[in-house]
Amino acid sequence: MRPTHALVVLLALIAATPARAELTAEDRLQALYSPMFAFTRDNVPIVRVGLITGADEVRVETHGPARLSAADAGGLEWWLDRPATLRVVRRSGTPAGVRYNVVVEAVHAGDFDALRARTEAWKMLGYPVKAVEKGRVFGYFGKLFDNRRVELMVERTFDTRAAAEKLVAEIAATTPGDFGVRALLDTLPSGEMEVFIEGVPGSLRSTSVFSVEPRDGAGVTVRDVEFGRGFSWNKRETLEYEGEIYVTFGRDGKLAAANTVDAETLLKGVVAGEIFANAPLEALKSQAVTARGEILSKIGLRHEADPFHICSDVDCQVYKGRSHRTPAIDQAVDATRGEMIFARGALVPAFYHSDSGGFTEANENAWMDQDPDPALRCAPDLPDVPKGFEQGVPPERVGEWIDRPPVTWSSELSQAKNTFRWSRTVPRRDVEAGLPKVAGSPAGGRLEKLEVTKRGCSGRARAVTFTVDGKPYPVEGELVLRKLLGGKDALRSSLFVVDLAGDALAFRGGGFGHGVGMSQMGAIGRAKAGHGYKQILGAYYLGSEILKIY
Repeated sequence: MRPTHALVVLLALIAATPARAELTAEDRLQALYSPMFAFTRDNVPIVRVGLITGADEVRVETHGPARLSAADAGGLEWWLDRPATLRVVRRSGTPAGVRYNVVVEAVHAGDFDALRARTEAWKMLGYPVKAVEKGRVFGYFGKLFDNRRVELMVERTFDTRAAAEKLVAEIAATTPGDFGVRALLDTLPSGEMEVFIEGVPGSLRSTSVFSVEPRDGAGVTVRDVEFGRGFSWNKRETLEYEGEIYVTFGRDGKLAAANTVDAETLLKGVVAGEIFANAPLEALKSQAVTARGEILSKIGLRHEADPFHICSDVDCQVYKGRSHRTPAIDQAVDATRGEMIFARGALVPAFYHSDSGGFTEANENAWMDQDPDPALRCAPDLPDVPKGFEQGVPPERVGEWIDRPPVTWSSELSQAKNTFRWSRTVPRRDVEAGLPKVAGSPAGGRLEKLEVTKRGCSGRARAVTFTVDGKPYPVEGELVLRKLLGGKDALRSSLFVVDLAGDALAFRGGGFGHGVGMSQMGAIGRAKAGHGYKQILGAYYLGSEILKIY
């Protein structure tokens, strides 16, 4: 990093801390692409949250004193003693070396019998596979945190995602399943960025990582943070954050920006992004506890080819920094500090969703690569269960359940008017356009019929057979079906009945999201009825207990 003379005059040069001086630029970049994480002095995990990817320019505004540093500056740092606007511009960039792998199945990390059996089964199908472990295991205050799983990947690797997705379609045409593509890095990205400070002559340059760390409680504003990528409601926002903001090179050779923040501060921004700020306090506490467990359960499983642990979008958990926090949200997080959900001595993956539609779903029905979790079973999300629905929603009565629903914990909420029950019309051509990629049907084929062949206990569709030009094409997977059937925008849930008439598919549906774990709308309804957060969580995570870890 080379400051101009003018900048040296305006920025106070200081010695770097020993911890930073020991890391080379390559070491720092390597660390950002690793699942390793640290803790604060009071044992709170420190998390790196991705805010921006694929950018040619990142704009950051400081609101008070801040420290500027770069991993390749020989251990030097600069103090900025006033608010300022910084512009980080990519001058050059080389993408990382990426291999794209087709994932056909996942098994528990310790289930060696299943691993051998499934490996042989895929070999017999003509797709030799290799086993690759992902996730982490560590002890923390006497508790075991283990989110490891072994993914079975086709041995052949690809240079592009499109080529890997072509193989996914080929496999899907003959073998139902929830297949995916996983990117693994061979080499790190590289490039050069230039940093401009508004009103200050000259610039700073870096070839690795540039960071801004506010002091004295001042925040940092980041412009153009993207939300809803791939959805019709995609947008960009300007948001304020606490903690360090760093800019580095993403796997595409462009700029990526992220926020380094302790988990409790992160949670306040997550709760603000995930649930209505005016929700009752006990619902906010419920959201805080589930989101806290979700942070730790996702590290090492998401974004392993990105320079951060988790993202700030719906793929992980929506994180809005401190821009949308309220005193009630801060109170809810502080009141549940360090609390997480455990069952049988292990952390429960605290999945949650917007609205169950009446019953929550079993985890293996939403994600075929998961083993059944006793804490994540089908459970009624209503005060009184109607006769005939004691074990869930029978497949033959889904239409009745949707059209004549009973009173549930969310059905009377004004916030749930568009989530509890909904309708949607999707052009036939939009579904036909997605079928070749997902089901392996011929391009330009005519969709003649579709039939739900499997449903979960909540009534959500797990498998659908599409008849295209007289030939059946089965498709499985809750999210796969929602994206395929929604055309340009995913369906709100797979709890639906559908009529194919003319050039459109007419859906009548209920709920919003995968249905596993806590229903946010249900939690609000229960809290309004006087339930405490522990009672609320006990209804969604069966046989669990809430433990304070730190």
